[in-house]
Amino acid sequence: MTAQPMMAPPCEDDENMELGKPQDFGPGEPITPQKKSRFKKRAVEHDSPEKTARPTEAKRARHGYPTAAEIMLEASEEEVYPLVSRERECGLLDEFLKACLESAAGSCIYLSGGPGTGKTSVARAASKAWLREHPDTRVLEINCMENLRPCSVPGFLVKAGQACSLATGKKQSTLSSRSPLSSLVASAASSLRSLGKSAILIIDEVDQLVKKWNAGDTSLEILCGLPRHSEAPALAIIMIANHVDLLVQACGPRWKSVCSSVLFERYTLQQFKNIVQSRFAAAADGELAEKALGGRAGLELRIRRLANAGDCRHIVRLCDEGLAKAEEMRQEEGKAEASAESKPGGVQSISKMAAMQTSLDPLDSLKSLPLPQQLLLCALSSVEEPVLTSEIFQRYMDCLSELKQSPTPKPQVLSALSSLEQRGLLSLQKPRGKGKGRGKGRKGAQGATEELVVLAVCRDSLKEALQQSAKALLGLRCLTPDPGSKAQK
Repeated sequence: MTAQPMMAPPCEDDENMELGKPQDFGPGEPITPQKKSRFKKRAVEHDSPEKTARPTEAKRARHGYPTAAEIMLEASEEEVYPLVSRERECGLLDEFLKACLESAAGSCIYLSGGPGTGKTSVARAASKAWLREHPDTRVLEINCMENLRPCSVPGFLVKAGQACSLATGKKQSTLSSRSPLSSLVASAASSLRSLGKSAILIIDEVDQLVKKWNAGDTSLEILCGLPRHSEAPALAIIMIANHVDLLVQACGPRWKSVCSSVLFERYTLQQFKNIVQSRFAAAADGELAEKALGGRAGLELRIRRLANAGDCRHIVRLCDEGLAKAEEMRQEEGKAEASAESKPGGVQSISKMAAMQTSLDPLDSLKSLPLPQQLLLCALSSVEEPVLTSEIFQRYMDCLSELKQSPTPKPQVLSALSSLEQRGLLSLQKPRGKGKGRGKGRKGAQGATEELVVLAVCRDSLKEALQQSAKALLGLRCLTPDPGSKAQK
C-alpha cells in the first residue's frame, strides 16, 4: 500500500520532531497545515497561533521553504526599532547590512559582550527591520551550541549547506566534515547563493567553533572569507559570542581587515529604567503592571536589585511577570464587577493585588527555599567579591561541618547553584584566566571547569532578606569574619 503524504494523519512522533529536520519540511513533500502549525510553534515559544505569521504563498513561490529564522522573525511581536537603550548598536548594524547587501560587497561583523547585553536581540531586530524593506533577502541563523556535530568550522559549513537545502528543497551535498576544507567552503557559498541574491547569516555562540586558544589559530578567518568567495551571494555574516578578544585569537593578526567588531557594554541602571518604561508604555496594561510590581517606588527598587548583574533578560522577565499579573488582576476586577457582592469582591481583588506584589521579587521566595540553597546564599552574602564554584563549595562544606551535617557531593551543590540561577538570584559565568590559555577557565579538584558565581541581586538587600528568613544560618561562625584577623590586616 503506497504512502499518501497529503492524507496521512500526523503520528505521535510528529510532536517530538526537532526543529528544521527533513521530516518537518522535506524537499518535495507537501506542506500540510498541521506541519506548518507545529513548525512555527517550536520556532517561536510562547507565541499564540493568532500572533504567528504564516509565509504567504507568493513568498514561498519565490523562496521555497522558509528557514527557521525567517519564521521566527515573522511570528515575533512588533517591537520599537531601534531597540531601547541599544540605539547606537542598531544603527551600526543598519549601516553594516546596507554596505554588505546593497553594494553586494559582503562582509562580517562580530558582536561581543557579556551575557544578557542584547547581542542576539539586536542582530535579529536589525535583520527583521531590513526584511521589511527588502523582502527578497533570506535570513539563516545557526546556533553553534545546538545540534552541531562536529562542533568545528567544517561541521558548521556542512550544517549551513544542509539548512540551505531544506530552505530551497534542493538535494543536499554529499560532502562531510572530513571533506577538503576548500570543497566545504565552495559548497557552503554555493548553497547560500541558491537562497537568493542576498542573505544574512547569523552565527550565534561562534566561539564554540574555536578549539584552540593559542596564537596562530585562524579558524574564524575561514568564515570571514566566505562573503568574498566567488560563489557566494551578497552576504552579511553576523557572528556573536561573549569573548571580547576572540577575533584576535581566531582570525590572526589581520583580523581588522577581515571582520569589523562591536562591543556591547553592560546595561546601566538608567538604561534598564528606559527599557521598563518603554515596555509598559507600549502595553495596554502598563500602568496596572507597574502597580502590580509595587508602584513606582517598588518598581525602582526591584530594577536596582536586578541592575547589579547588568543582564537585560532579568528585566524583560520582570516586565513579562508584571504584565501577566496585571492581566490576572484585570480579570479578577472584571469578575468582581460582574458579581452582585461588589464590596467583598473589591476587597478580595485588593488583597490579591497585594499578594501579587509580594510574589514577583526573587528575594521573597527565600523562606521557601531548601536548606542547601539558603546556606549557599548565606555564604555568598558574606563575601564582597564574586567567587569561584570551588570556593563557594568549600564555604558550604564549612557550614555543614559547623551544623554537624553530613557532607554533600559537589554535583548536588552545583545543581543547587543552577536552581538559584533560574530563580534570578545569581548567575554563573566563565572566569577570565591569565596568561596562556586565557578563556579556558580554571580547573577544579575533580577536573571540572570552574565557574564564577555572581549575585544578580543587591548584596545588602539579600542580607536584609536573609535576616528575616535565615538569621540563624547567617550567624554561623564560619560565615562571620574574625575581628582579630581584620585587626592584623
